[in-house]
Amino acid sequence: MTTILFIIIAAACFLAAVLNLAVENRLRNRIMSVLVTIAVVLGLILYGYGYSYVFGFNLIAVLHTIMSVCKMVGGSSDLDSIASAPLFENQWILILFWAAHFMAFYAVAGTAAAALGGKLLQRIRVAFLRRGTLLLIYGVNEDSVAYGKRQMDVLHRSVVFIGQGDSALEAEIHAAGGVLERNGDQPDGRLLRKLGVRPGKRSIEIAALHEDQTKNSVFVRHLQKAFEKAAILPWQTRLLIRDAEEEQIAALIASEGKYGYGSATSFDEYELAARLMMQKLPPCDTIRFDDQARARDDFQALIIGFGRMGRAALDALLMNGQFCGSAFRVDIFDETPQNGMLYDQEIQRQYDIRFHAFNGKSDAFYAFLKERKDAIRYIVICTGDEKENQEIARDISRWLKARNAAPAIVQCSNQGLAYARPGESSPMYLNIYDSDTLDLEQIDRMAMAINHAYSRNSEKTPWENWKRCDYFSRMSCRASADFYQAILKAAGKTAQQVDAGNWPPQGEMLESLAITEHLRWCAFHYVMGFSLMSDAELNQRIEYYRTEKAEKGASSLRISKDMEKRIHACLIPWDQLDQLSARETEVTGKPVDYKQMDRNNILVLPDILAILHEISEQQENGKKA
Repeated sequence: MTTILFIIIAAACFLAAVLNLAVENRLRNRIMSVLVTIAVVLGLILYGYGYSYVFGFNLIAVLHTIMSVCKMVGGSSDLDSIASAPLFENQWILILFWAAHFMAFYAVAGTAAAALGGKLLQRIRVAFLRRGTLLLIYGVNEDSVAYGKRQMDVLHRSVVFIGQGDSALEAEIHAAGGVLERNGDQPDGRLLRKLGVRPGKRSIEIAALHEDQTKNSVFVRHLQKAFEKAAILPWQTRLLIRDAEEEQIAALIASEGKYGYGSATSFDEYELAARLMMQKLPPCDTIRFDDQARARDDFQALIIGFGRMGRAALDALLMNGQFCGSAFRVDIFDETPQNGMLYDQEIQRQYDIRFHAFNGKSDAFYAFLKERKDAIRYIVICTGDEKENQEIARDISRWLKARNAAPAIVQCSNQGLAYARPGESSPMYLNIYDSDTLDLEQIDRMAMAINHAYSRNSEKTPWENWKRCDYFSRMSCRASADFYQAILKAAGKTAQQVDAGNWPPQGEMLESLAITEHLRWCAFHYVMGFSLMSDAELNQRIEYYRTEKAEKGASSLRISKDMEKRIHACLIPWDQLDQLSARETEVTGKPVDYKQMDRNNILVLPDILAILHEISEQQENGKKA
């Protein structure tokens, strides 16, 4: 009997270990609960029967029964004490008896294996985290886990999740090789020491991805204090935070005399999805250009649904749909559009934006589509419901295909997009958390290169110049970065051809590209809330400039731009720029040529691409660009 018991216990240990590795926590816990319940019920029945036979129906029998059932979980058996009971002469009763003991010990062994194995595995993984770049992800949710899994699987980062998650998400984290710290909401020196974070020793990236922005803010502040107390150098740290305000980001970045993160990037899921849409399916891919870089087609787009995603899509189309020789128009279909944010905005006065109080399934929508099907280049579907998006996209695609029309169709949400190029029927799917879009080493490479090319401080590295950028300048560089593929498409060139020296364009082509760049620049400023500086406002600034120069011998005032009021004198048609340039040159005595500035933005492309290659190589070699 002892041999049989030993074999059963060994089998229970083995199966518990297999169970622990094979199933997720939630399923394992359910199995253990069922096994314990069955074992206890059987134990009470069988031991109760046996002891009542031996001692009779009294308190002693009850106490013996309880003690023997408790001993079952430790693998012990009191069969000898009750073997004289007639029922135990039956072989099937003995099998049932040992099955109860097996289930009791199996459940306890499995729970112990899970607890001890989990702790040991956690310690081993933490030990491996002490090498290379460390990524701390605050917030355990489907988005953050998708982001973290890609960082581990594709980029081979060491990842620690901080926060509370359900058992399914915890299982995903463990299966991917990540570490979960459940009690790190207020990080301190103990946590940093545990993870091997020391001054000057390694880079630390932080992604604050909790659904609650307030909690993100509190966490990054606590972590900042912990870093400062531990003397972690600012250049070691980079922060990515969900949906933070411009002022908050500025306060988090290290500056002279103030401790902070080496860099901080905020992202809005809707704006990021819209930006990803422009990178994967830019408006320039939906129209044709002549050999002088002039558009041969107008750009007309439809937006179905105008909530937060629709507004982000409109901004992206405005900034990326302006071309020399092309008229821009957007028609928006929504029964109850959330367009209050456009009230008294300059973009409604400057661009052809039309609202229609119908949804994307209505007769009115399809009547409009029939009338304009040959002119429409781009359709964005963003109702806020992914299933609704899919249904509308499928119906529109089939309807247009039957009529030989094939615009680009994009389903867009704050999670990502599904898009089909003109003429394609099978959409491509992209999730913003499972793509390069949120990779801290790649997200701003092109924007960083553009900023460095324009920077007057050539002694600084691209990374150092980028850190000196204010929020507006970074947004400007990002908008310019997203549009450079349009410049190449209009010119009929590839980046490889530009690298090989097939640049710059000359004559009329250069002029067309410069006009396109000016149109893009104007659209960016309108989207950012700027409006045209009036003649009265310009004259007032000129007088202020002259007064300050007379009193101090010089003036730092930029006449044409007022950031505080968000007004700019250059928001005028291309043909009027020479007049403005001449007027400003006359006032300041310094030569100003606004048309040439737009041309220079085109001519500098080879330098930008060269810097981009340099940044990419340095980042891939593990160096700080």
